[in-house]
Amino acid sequence: MAPVNAAVQGLVAAERSLEKTADRIARRSPSVNPEDTVSLSDDAVGLIAARDAYEMNLQVLKTTDAINKKLVDFLA
Repeated sequence: MAPVNAAVQGLVAAERSLEKTADRIARRSPSVNPEDTVSLSDDAVGLIAARDAYEMNLQVLKTTDAINKKLVDFLA
């Protein structure tokens, strides 16, 4: 079950990353702060990376489920 555990941990990590980046965007002041070193484009890349990581880990779970179903069908 190691792939399932790794995929679930990846989903949790991707969710945390998404929440952190979304919170940072939501808290961003409309005024431009010269001391702010993080740009919205960096945050957008973070959102895309979190989405992709979530989708990849979800696909691992789907594939594992399909393999397990085929194995049960084979053994039954």
